[in-house]
Amino acid sequence: MKLKRLLIGGIGMLMALGLVSQVLVAHADADYDKAKANAPQGLPLSNYFKFGDFAGNSAKVVDTGRSDGTQMVQLTDAKAEVGTIWTGDDYALDLNKNATASMWMYFGNYPVDAGDGMAFVIQNDTRGVNAVSRASDGTVGNGQTLGVWGVDDDPKGTAAQIASRGIQNSWALEFDTYLNSNNFDLRTGVAKQHIASNYPGYAGSYGSGGDFFYLNHNGLMKNSSDPNYLLSSRDNTWKHLTLKWDAAASTITYAFNDKNPATGDAKTATGTQTVTIDRSKIDPNGTGKARWGFTGSTGELWENNLVIFEQLPGIVNSSATATITNTRTDKQIATGDTIDAGTPLRADYRLDYTSGSKSWTGINAKINLPNSFATNYAKVTYANGKTALLDTSQLSDQVLTAAIDDLNTTNNVATVSVYGSATNSSTSSAVSVPAATSHFNGSNALTMASTPAYTINPRNSWQLGLYFGAVGTGTTTTSMTTTADGVDLTGYFTFAQDNTPSSEALINGSAVDLYPSVNGKALSSVKVSSGTSREFSYHIATADLTSGENYVTPDGGICGFYRDRLFNPSYCNGDGWSARVSISQRHD
Repeated sequence: MKLKRLLIGGIGMLMALGLVSQVLVAHADADYDKAKANAPQGLPLSNYFKFGDFAGNSAKVVDTGRSDGTQMVQLTDAKAEVGTIWTGDDYALDLNKNATASMWMYFGNYPVDAGDGMAFVIQNDTRGVNAVSRASDGTVGNGQTLGVWGVDDDPKGTAAQIASRGIQNSWALEFDTYLNSNNFDLRTGVAKQHIASNYPGYAGSYGSGGDFFYLNHNGLMKNSSDPNYLLSSRDNTWKHLTLKWDAAASTITYAFNDKNPATGDAKTATGTQTVTIDRSKIDPNGTGKARWGFTGSTGELWENNLVIFEQLPGIVNSSATATITNTRTDKQIATGDTIDAGTPLRADYRLDYTSGSKSWTGINAKINLPNSFATNYAKVTYANGKTALLDTSQLSDQVLTAAIDDLNTTNNVATVSVYGSATNSSTSSAVSVPAATSHFNGSNALTMASTPAYTINPRNSWQLGLYFGAVGTGTTTTSMTTTADGVDLTGYFTFAQDNTPSSEALINGSAVDLYPSVNGKALSSVKVSSGTSREFSYHIATADLTSGENYVTPDGGICGFYRDRLFNPSYCNGDGWSARVSISQRHD
């Protein structure tokens, strides 16, 4: 430690003379510029954070230059620095509620010579936003302390004395890019870079190694195949971190490197750990609240320590899930399932606001529908009872976008439902449908959800067409009759095997069952009449109609009309339309 302090001081003198500053800036800018160019989407940071008020705090908020307003925190960018940033009093973490934190982290591109790293910290230090490690002489502790651990600068000191120099009443998750093998990292059991946690202000976090102290590393995470590349890497790669606080169990689960930085899609995490938090050590006065933030430091070696936030715990706690349902059987499709071509489907994307000090605002849904999913229509339903049909006319390359109302404690759920069917043009080969990831980006929280991967069987060779109106006669007349309690839609179907009209005579209409729905609500199945007419009729009750446009879906086709235009039946898809339907008897 004395040698490190002397070297740092020497470098500081050279920098003061201007002899090495240009070289340092050149390296820092090159790495920083690449990190900035590769920055993933995140949040604008507004006034959520405050900087530690101590001389030399290197932390700052900078714009990434992305068009979506993403900002990042830069904790360090040179040697012998310490940076801290904390949430303000209004954005403290509520320890009595579940919470999720989601962020991207960057540790520079010097995997062998990086130093020293950063830490995610939850604390109730009486110094508040000014909490930071300090040496026995009162100077800010850098290097292996990461700005949070106690400073080991007295070979005759005690664990309690070291703990008193760290951030008090805190828990820290360290991302350590430099192996201090002669003291703090003596017993990590890894080479080079690692992730671990403990309580910086608690004497039991430190063990004696004779004339030095080591840190007890809880929840240790390492890359056993290549420990140099767990955090820092030469390809300027951002790493994603998800933290989940379970209030009932008092545990924190952290998953590292669990998203693809290029796409934002979920991937298998490099590692996941769960640690139990002793609340008495981070909240001794039982306030139920805690400040959180990041600290970072460098010593003889340095790195760009950068953070981009996706979700801020205590401000907005939100989540999203995606499911695919076979609407004929009302059964959810699981990963690995196989379904038939023509199966009617509903893709549901549910957004949940669980808690927070602010509403989840400015939410834009970018829904990436699964491949081979033919869309009919879509709607969004809210917890407060509001529903709205979405405009699917702009759907392109299986991407549907929509603005979602603000979510909060009084309107905490929004579900986007997309109705359609499974498609497969082949009569001999199955189609593999990979998982599709959708993103829900708000002004103060970003989240995502993925559909399951499944397989679609080859299509049945019978292609059936449903028509409302006298299709083929050149007219646009549709049979839609209003009744005392609703409306009757009458039509007929035609079909062909491999688009050969002459095959039409090979099947009797009574073999066909239709499974209609109105605005996503399933109606009773209808059997087509036998004989050459092959007519069918749907009765739709007034109670099932909404103000504005309504959608009737007979197994994949669609007909739209307005409740207040029931006496204008020509609106109801007068040009005719075709769709795949259910056949109760298989014809190969």
